[in-house]
Amino acid sequence: MKRNHFKAWLYLLPALLFLIFFMVYPLIDVLVYSVEEGYNFASQTYFGVGLYNFSYVLHDPYFLQALQNTFILVVITVPLSTLLALLISAGLSSIKPLRELFQTIYFLPYVTNTLAVGLVFMILFQKTEYTDGLINLIIEFFGGNSVDFINGPYWAKMFVLCVYTIWVVMPFKILVLTSALASVNEDCYKAARVDGTPKLRIFTKITLPMISPMIFYLVITGFIGAFKAYSDAVALFGTDLNAAGMNMIVGYVYDMLYGESGGYPSYASAAAILLFAIVLTVTCINLLVLSGNETDNLQLTQRKRKAEQTMEHSINYETLQKKANFRTRIQKIVIYFFLTVWAIVVLFPFYWMVLTSLKSYSAYNSEYVPALFTLSPTLQNYADAFTSVPLVGYLLNTVIFTAATTFLMVLVSVLAAYAFARLEFRGKNLVFTLFLSLMMIPSELV
Repeated sequence: MKRNHFKAWLYLLPALLFLIFFMVYPLIDVLVYSVEEGYNFASQTYFGVGLYNFSYVLHDPYFLQALQNTFILVVITVPLSTLLALLISAGLSSIKPLRELFQTIYFLPYVTNTLAVGLVFMILFQKTEYTDGLINLIIEFFGGNSVDFINGPYWAKMFVLCVYTIWVVMPFKILVLTSALASVNEDCYKAARVDGTPKLRIFTKITLPMISPMIFYLVITGFIGAFKAYSDAVALFGTDLNAAGMNMIVGYVYDMLYGESGGYPSYASAAAILLFAIVLTVTCINLLVLSGNETDNLQLTQRKRKAEQTMEHSINYETLQKKANFRTRIQKIVIYFFLTVWAIVVLFPFYWMVLTSLKSYSAYNSEYVPALFTLSPTLQNYADAFTSVPLVGYLLNTVIFTAATTFLMVLVSVLAAYAFARLEFRGKNLVFTLFLSLMMIPSELV
């Protein structure tokens, strides 16, 4: 036991050092800044200690607007993206032909820069002096009125932000849920089909309980990630989010530090602490609500045992399985249609990005109705990208940074994961809880 204790702490040491120096210490520094009233960044002085910074932030209309935007984004995108990912994952799990192709397409947004794709979304939705935008042209084609989704009414801008956020977070959720569905014991399904259980009841009584831990994980991390959203809004509405009325809490923190109204680390720290408190509270509520899952897991275990017993006495299942009827074929057609539609939704921004890059500036601005293809493609934009900025140097910096951070992250994470998974030592649960709680700290806070 003593040997395991020493080995576990040795494996955890790199991760603990990273967390202490780059998370815990900055967090303490932020706490100190948040209670220093009248802090002067230049002279490093302040005139008092108290809660004035929190009072100022809570009465600042820009913060209240950011708080409203963040809550709306969280409430809309987290449930919708999780539900949609569950439906798509269930569809993928029910087919074999083209499954790998659909999975590859759905994963593309995860490996793409969100700012670049956000620019494409902005082009598709924005009204300009040259064109109403492709989305508005589609709306007008069906008899609707055009709407300026980027510079227009608040609801329109929030709609675009929610759509884009869902598009960005879907790949990871689909990946996790597809893996979870693949791990479900097939014997349970076979026993239920032998008993003539409807597919909807199989899904709600067998599938959902079995993958519920992954669903809960996605919901909790989804809430944490949505509360820390900022880059998505910048990609759509630019850096002056206060003027657009679309700022987020993280954006407010950034503006207080570096924006036009920047230079106020005390106000920024107070806002960051409030964000941390909100995320912590919401996460704890989620954990309390979802803690009732233990009873469901017990019932699921009993159901699984019953299914195994049923399988022992069931015969001729292969014969029943071969009796594919018309209804099953219709369901397959619907599933493939649904998966194809989402594949188009995923691929179209990439296609539009490539198409736009092959058009000249004059050709692009002369199109009131954006063309879905170009007869005179040009590579001049790519040549300009290499000559106007040191793009090769940027790429080299990115490669070095990515390689170094990935290596360190994998090394430190594998050592820590082995300690938690394979070794027993005193304080294991406490340290693991500390690691999880630090996930809730926005990177902008430290």
